[in-house]
Amino acid sequence: MGLLVFLGLLGTLWGLLNTIASIRETIEALDPGTGDAAAVLDALKQGLSAPLAGMGTAFSSSLFGLSGSLVLGFLDLQAGRAQTRFYTELENWLSSVTDLSSDIVVSDTSKAESSEDIRLLSERLRSLQENGGGSNPRVATAMANLADGISGLVKNMRSEQQIMRDWVEAQSDEQKAMRNTLEKIADALKKQQGVH
Repeated sequence: MGLLVFLGLLGTLWGLLNTIASIRETIEALDPGTGDAAAVLDALKQGLSAPLAGMGTAFSSSLFGLSGSLVLGFLDLQAGRAQTRFYTELENWLSSVTDLSSDIVVSDTSKAESSEDIRLLSERLRSLQENGGGSNPRVATAMANLADGISGLVKNMRSEQQIMRDWVEAQSDEQKAMRNTLEKIADALKKQQGVH
């Protein structure tokens, strides 16, 4: 954006230099000593076309530089909003995938698939950053941070999945122990009823 403004100012200065040079040549070419006012006015009219062309160059280059800068600024703003929206939607999707407080029981295979999907996404982002992310350092840094964040998220998900597995196994063991206890109580009650 700054380059376009600089080029616009450079074109403006170039046009103004041409204008000043053309005005000087026009003034030098006028010869009021001839006494013919019509000829002097015709020469002045023809001589002023070059300065006006120089002014046109100056103003058009300024307009080009400023309008180009405005267009690039608008595109940069839209790209920043799109990037923010992408990160927000990705964060929302990741939070919906890793929602452990849900009442729905998720099987181990679907957990493994989700973890594998996130790992693949992390690897793709990392390879994209290594291969083509060098053109814009800000985007490359953001992609690297995102890839690191996803890697950390995958590690947390795996540890939380292991905690969930351990908890499910502990619950299963407790249920088995409870069932055995209930069966023993039922057998004891049957024996007592048989005695009476």
